[in-house]
Amino acid sequence: MYWHARAILLTVGMAAVLSAATAAESLRRDDPRSSVTEFLEVCARQDYDTASQYLDLRSWSPANRKSAGPHIARKLEAALNDAQFSVMRLTQNPEGSSIAGGDPRETVATLMEGGQSYMIELERVDQQPGQSPVWVFSSGTVAAFLNLNISSGAPWLSHYLPPFLITVEFL
Repeated sequence: MYWHARAILLTVGMAAVLSAATAAESLRRDDPRSSVTEFLEVCARQDYDTASQYLDLRSWSPANRKSAGPHIARKLEAALNDAQFSVMRLTQNPEGSSIAGGDPRETVATLMEGGQSYMIELERVDQQPGQSPVWVFSSGTVAAFLNLNISSGAPWLSHYLPPFLITVEFL
């Protein structure tokens, strides 16, 4: 009887650990390409609360994350929709494309606004101790988009196209 109770407790404990790991991995921020792709997919569903989890807001207070995070995610979505970049150019390597010991950053696109250029970058950060690092839009990118005056609407053409033409699906 003692062994049965112990086995049940062990099974329940393992299930809790696996479900927490699955929830963390469901955002698919393990490499630059999947991070940007999933960010755009979440934005296409207009789930900007989840989209804000792709931004480096670690130094922000929880109240500021909740209020400003979705707004910045909308602006970043609009900029990426207007930018000339290919998500296929981004690496699928969890370490990034920098050489060993280099800065764990990836440039996604460059935005021209008001005569200035702004780099849209990802950086690899440790979100929580004991978990794998994740790729999020850098704190510098977040700060730039906080102050930029970018329309956060969807591209005008997307309103006239059927969903299968504006969504991304991988086989």
